[in-house]
Amino acid sequence: MEQQQQRTVAELRDTIAVDMERLGFAASSINSFKSCVNRFRKYAAKKGVPDHYDEHIAAEYLENTYDYPACVAEGRATSWTSTNILAVNRLAEYGLYGAVRVGDRKKKRSMGIWAGADEPWVIEYLALDRKAGNSKNTTASRLSTLQQFYEYLVCRKVAGASAVTAEILSDYAMSREGNSINYVHELLKNVKSYLRYLFLQGYISNDISQSVPKVQSRHNLNMPALWSKDELAQLLNSIDRGNASGKRDYAILLLFIQYGIRASDVAGLKLEHLNWQLKTIEFAQHKTGKKVSYPMLDGIGWALIEYLRDGRPNVDNPYVFLTHFGVPKEFADGGSLCGILCRRMKLSGLRKEATRTTSGPHSLRHAVARRLVSENVDLETAANILGDTTLKAASIYLRSDIDGLRECALSIGEVGVC
Repeated sequence: MEQQQQRTVAELRDTIAVDMERLGFAASSINSFKSCVNRFRKYAAKKGVPDHYDEHIAAEYLENTYDYPACVAEGRATSWTSTNILAVNRLAEYGLYGAVRVGDRKKKRSMGIWAGADEPWVIEYLALDRKAGNSKNTTASRLSTLQQFYEYLVCRKVAGASAVTAEILSDYAMSREGNSINYVHELLKNVKSYLRYLFLQGYISNDISQSVPKVQSRHNLNMPALWSKDELAQLLNSIDRGNASGKRDYAILLLFIQYGIRASDVAGLKLEHLNWQLKTIEFAQHKTGKKVSYPMLDGIGWALIEYLRDGRPNVDNPYVFLTHFGVPKEFADGGSLCGILCRRMKLSGLRKEATRTTSGPHSLRHAVARRLVSENVDLETAANILGDTTLKAASIYLRSDIDGLRECALSIGEVGVC
């Protein structure tokens, strides 16, 4: 990207605010951004620094005022602190990439706002993606990818896909600096596929897809840490099942530990998925759309009965697990359950550094997979049990030595029996 003419912080603030408005940010968010930048400008003025963005004074401001980055690393950053940090960092990102970084935000914006005149092309492309047999989750991921790309184009004042150049594509790839290699690989792969489709349909005159930078994805690069048998037992035994939340959390964690069910599927589990007559739990996976059926083990069955009978709020709601604060409702998604595991780890005395585990429910899924492999279950069968659609997706579970596999072995009968 060509070096931008140096602008004052005030000019950057106003330019970014305009782009935020074009991208559909709420007026309150834009005003908050301006206020945060003004606080930074006052700090710089007191230091006698000219009103031009300087990364050194910005770093000094964030450290002295908010103890950044330590506050983030240690989990001490409040919402207000995070908003101020984001605002200052946004100045740096805009100066580097000429765009507002909104790709990691989960807020949905109208397609008409970010796609503009290209909206029919996006709709057509995604419709064909669904017809090709891809899951809703995959299509939603592609939609998110295209939204991020188009929002970058909006900030760069590029009039749609037909005006995209090799330089723009290179700049976009550079703007994803800080994201994982695999994440950037998926972003660019989807952008390339979309641009190729537009060319083949005659919507754009040049096959600009060939100019999308290549990023080599590295599959199964990291080996997730193990949960030991003792750690799992400590986690479950620490839960007070004398209250409603304890009954719920115990049942949720058992589903993670015993079956390796994804968090999104546990959050989406409905009462109709519990077949008490056949003693099975049956549902279609959120990620793959694949239908799976699990035998309702005694420990799982009694934990569910205990929660449904004595812990679950008495409301008309089709979902099994509900929130217990305010008006009871289902969990929004699998990410909502991450907090349950983190909280229960803390109450049990387990710490991430001490246990070598990740803090997310997916770490428990890996524990189940390794248990299956350590019990000489072949990879294809393990993939079927876990609901993976390919052996490639399940292959990460083999990346450990046999002693490590046995370390996390936890027999079905050892945990959760009432």
